[in-house]
Amino acid sequence: MAHCVVCHNPDPTKTGGAGPEIAGASRELLEARVVDGTYPPGYTPKRTTKAMTPLPFLAPRIDDLAAFLAAAQHAER
Repeated sequence: MAHCVVCHNPDPTKTGGAGPEIAGASRELLEARVVDGTYPPGYTPKRTTKAMTPLPFLAPRIDDLAAFLAAAQHAER
């Protein structure tokens, strides 16, 4: 959370000051974006900015992040 809420909303179902809502983001997207600073093949970004820098030290936590964001998406319903 400390790294994400700088740009993304603490509530991942809402848009942040600099980043889009991220609830329900796929593991594939998270790994590409957070670890490598890229996007999965065929993915269309929600924003065209290049502001997000890779955070490769979070690689071991991608599964936890994906589970958190999936739960946030389901809680929104």
